[in-house]
Amino acid sequence: VGTAVLEDDQGRIWAATHNGIAVLNPETEDFFSLTPQDGIGGWEFNAGNYKDHDGTLLFGGIHGIAAIPGQLSDTALEPPRVFVTGIDLYREPLESDRFFFNGQHLQFGPEDRFLHFQFAALDYDSPDKTRFQYRLEGFDQDWIRAGSRNYATYSNLPPGQYRLLVSAESLRSVPSEPIDVSFSIAAPWYRTVPAYAGYFLLFCGFAAGLVKIREGQLVQKRNAELARLNQQLAEANSQLEHLSTSDPLTGLSNRRHFDRVFDAQLELARRSQLPMALLMLDIDEFKGINDRCGHVTGDQVLKEIAAALSESLPRSTDFAARLGGDEFAVVLYDTAQKGARLVAERIMNKLKGIRPAADCPPVSVSIGVVAAIPDEDTDLDSMLRSADSAMYKSKTERMNGITVYAPENSTKGR
Repeated sequence: VGTAVLEDDQGRIWAATHNGIAVLNPETEDFFSLTPQDGIGGWEFNAGNYKDHDGTLLFGGIHGIAAIPGQLSDTALEPPRVFVTGIDLYREPLESDRFFFNGQHLQFGPEDRFLHFQFAALDYDSPDKTRFQYRLEGFDQDWIRAGSRNYATYSNLPPGQYRLLVSAESLRSVPSEPIDVSFSIAAPWYRTVPAYAGYFLLFCGFAAGLVKIREGQLVQKRNAELARLNQQLAEANSQLEHLSTSDPLTGLSNRRHFDRVFDAQLELARRSQLPMALLMLDIDEFKGINDRCGHVTGDQVLKEIAAALSESLPRSTDFAARLGGDEFAVVLYDTAQKGARLVAERIMNKLKGIRPAADCPPVSVSIGVVAAIPDEDTDLDSMLRSADSAMYKSKTERMNGITVYAPENSTKGR
């Protein structure tokens, strides 16, 4: 409840109450209150009031008379004026004869990386209650609210361009426009354009020296270099040979390589009178897998079966090949019927875990096995026919099974 009401020269209404002094601007509808912290002496006022000829407003209270200067009504809601009043470089003042640095651009050397900024705000309404915030563009992501702290310190700033923005807010929450001070920190000499040019020249000289040294080494080691090139050529030919003998999808031997290696092992087994075995594998219902799950899934099944075959053949003399489509063959040197069947069972166990997709059936294969000590009448075609006959029997009778075709001259081995 107002005990005394006065109007100032700006048309603002000042009401002294038992709880401080309230100020209202009828035009802008701005409202704020003065408390003892603002210097009015106390909280409780009585009906005594007077407006002096210079615009000073006088209000009586139990603590005495509070005098409100006339200019306060002009400045109470004005934003503070902010100034950067000092800059210290390594705790030493920079340009001590300058009163403020607003709008200045400063140049610092690469070693000048410890900066201390001081700022102040002119505010006629409780200047000790002014609140500051600042932000260093090029370093700070957001504004830093400093409260009543009127300084900012930065250390170890990297080379680059920077701009310090400072603003203040009065006790009445009236913000000021940011003022700025820009500065740049130079890069060290070893990161300048001339330095990089020097690095380039040094590199060129070093490279030229290496070329000279290399030319001398080439002259002295021409024969060794030719031998190395020949070795590289042999390796390249070996890679080409591998590409020409491998199945591109599974990485196993292709039919061409299978025929050549099989003939070589067959001739060796015939001379040494050692048994050899041939396994033929065919995927059960592979067309159904392609039709139901797609050819991409079918290709993945072929790759996984090829991997299972390779893992099941630890000896270097054994090898597997993809003959085409979903047919595979395994050649086992110095292996009789019993050992060949064990290998076939090992392969079947490896394949049990292959399931291409949730909506596709598990993968199974039918295997035909033939093992024999080859004689003069034994050749690739005859063994393929025997193994293929056994595989066909597995597929037609039960699928996912092993059938052994045993010639009379098969013998014990592996």
